[in-house]
Amino acid sequence: DGLALRHPLCFDKLRQPREAWPRQAFTAQRFTATSRATRANRRTDKMDAKKRLLALVARPKRVSALFGVPGLRSPSDCERLARRAIAKTERLASRAVDPSSSATAVVGALDGISEAVCGVLDAMELARNVHPDKEFVAAADGAYQLLGAHMETLNVDARLHGAVAAALDDPSSALSAEQRRFAHVMRAEFEHDGVHLRADERRRLLDLRARAERLGAQFSTGCDGGPCSVGGEGVWVERATLVQAMSDAATLPRRGALALVPADGPRLRAALRCAATEHERRQLHLCSETLAPENRAVLDALLETRHAVAGCLGHPSYAHLTAAHNAMEADPAFVAERLRALA
Repeated sequence: DGLALRHPLCFDKLRQPREAWPRQAFTAQRFTATSRATRANRRTDKMDAKKRLLALVARPKRVSALFGVPGLRSPSDCERLARRAIAKTERLASRAVDPSSSATAVVGALDGISEAVCGVLDAMELARNVHPDKEFVAAADGAYQLLGAHMETLNVDARLHGAVAAALDDPSSALSAEQRRFAHVMRAEFEHDGVHLRADERRRLLDLRARAERLGAQFSTGCDGGPCSVGGEGVWVERATLVQAMSDAATLPRRGALALVPADGPRLRAALRCAATEHERRQLHLCSETLAPENRAVLDALLETRHAVAGCLGHPSYAHLTAAHNAMEADPAFVAERLRALA
């Protein structure tokens, strides 16, 4: 060890007979002193490194950008970021509808609105679905509802639709091919979302869409909660098969060699992946698909509200509304026929 520090060619020298080693390569007294000093320094370095590591682990972690959104660190940031995005879209909307704005400025403002809304809205959607902290989930859901309602208002803003239509119809506009394509997409979005409706019809449409959004979120939340129509409070399965799929398998209620998988979505799906018998798989699947029977009323209300949204926009069903824009197949009957054929 000391030789490695004293002489750069020590490993080559060690392959030679001892008599051939250069005398300056080591001196017993200096080698011993150097070795002790080196080891002492190394022990000190290791202790310092350990202290630094322990301090780093013990230090509260500060998240600078949750989900890639700068400034999103705690539940209180959700509403603040949503309101900041709303303020930014209002400034950009004012620029877009300004008669003095060029076609390029109009398209740039619309692009900025889309980026400002989606950058926060997508993060809130992700947070309210996957974040483990219930407080954060509630805050993200509130911010999503707030920003989503504002986005729906923008989608039926007749001033913005007029601005992008004028930009496309202006023969002297200097729009690039990409900008022109984007403007065409935006105009189609406005018209699909109901910008052509009267003011009172737009207000009713916005109310219906907000209600549909709330019911959809309520239905999704209820899908993972028990009890279920089949199995009651859960499903009894072989305990040995659960160990590899569930970290808390040892804490589940037991009955001989069986363990009770509670009636909640994530646990049922985890158990389904490792169930050993057809009967267990069937029961787990049925329980997972029949969680929260009271959700049926929510689903009925959601379907009714979506049908009303489609009716406001002149479509016979919500399926026709969805297929009428940016879909590979515009006829829902054809889609249903294909799905039946695949089944």
